[in-house]
Formats: sequence, structure tokens, C-alpha cells
Amino acid sequence: MRAAREAFTAEGLHAPLDGVARRAGVSSGTLYRHFPSRRALVEEVFSGTLTEFVAAGERAMAVQDAWTALAAYLDTTFTVLPSECGSGCRGGACPEDAPSLAAVRDRHRRTVRALLHRGRGQGTIRPDVSAEDLLFALAVLGRALPGLAGTAPGAWRRPLRLLLDGLRAHPAATPLPASPLTTGELDAVLRPHRP
Repeated sequence: MRAAREAFTAEGLHAPLDGVARRAGVSSGTLYRHFPSRRALVEEVFSGTLTEFVAAGERAMAVQDAWTALAAYLDTTFTVLPSECGSGCRGGACPEDAPSLAAVRDRHRRTVRALLHRGRGQGTIRPDVSAEDLLFALAVLGRALPGLAGTAPGAWRRPLRLLLDGLRAHPAATPLPASPLTTGELDAVLRPHRP
């Protein structure tokens, strides 16, 4: 399980299963005896994380103040998912053979839509922002997370705060958490994603 999690985190959910077996120090046959398909392995690797993610959405929906709920939900999203889901499921791009990840992606989208709708009604979120605007921005930020994990864990909090402040109906500058990335850290984070 640890080898699969590492491979999926490093290479995405389409990491070669033979490579997962090598990481685990077992034969491909052993891997396939325990997990007859990629779907079975993905479902097992991420079951706990997905449960936690769904619970975070339910907690957010129970909070009356949509702004507080959205900020806490997105913080939890970026705290839980980066270390667990490889680049294959961040930002809503889950492979067809991972239905539980796709179900969580759909639930995530519904949660974001509902919180934005409620926030617009409460006057705390800009009336012109759409769920797609926010989901796109989250996906862009999410693509940098694999590089941040080893270079500057937690550095995602600053751009997330900037993003959240941009969603406010009446933006108020709030202090940015953590220190900004250095030029070297930024280069290290972006290096794996350059063509």
C-alpha cells in the first residue's frame, strides 16, 4: 500500500503497476493476486483519505456562515489531498477506472457550488464568481503541490489566502500565512512541471 501511495503521489494515478510492484519488492503476480485491477488498488490506497475528504465537505455544509465554511473546507482540501492523491486526481481529473475518486470529485464540485451560492446570497462572496472560476484556480494551485511537498510544505497557504481574498464580495487584506517562497524554492517546485 505504501509503495502504491508513493507511486501515485509521484507519478499520478496512471503510474505503471509493475513499477508499484518493484517499489514494494514483490512480483507483479503478487500485486495482481491481491489487487486484480488498478481500480481495486486505487480504491484501497485512498479509501481513508476519501472518507476524510467527504467528512470535510459535510462539516462545511453544516456551517451557516458560507465564507467561514468555504475557507475551512479549502484549507482541509489542500491539507489532506496533496500528500495522498497523486497528480492524477488533483483538480478534478480522476481516471475512469477510479470511481470512488470520481465520486469525491463530483461531491467536491457540488460542495464548492453550494458554498459559493450560499456565500453570494449572504453577501460575503463576489456575485460574479462562478464555481468553474474557483475550481479552475484550485486545479492550477493543486498542480504545484507535488513540488511543494519536498521543497516548502505549507507554502500553498499563501496563494490560497490570496485566492480566498479575491473571492470576497468586499475584499479585505488579511495577513498572508507562512513565508513567501524564495526564487530557488519556486524553481524547485516548478521544475518537474516544465516541458
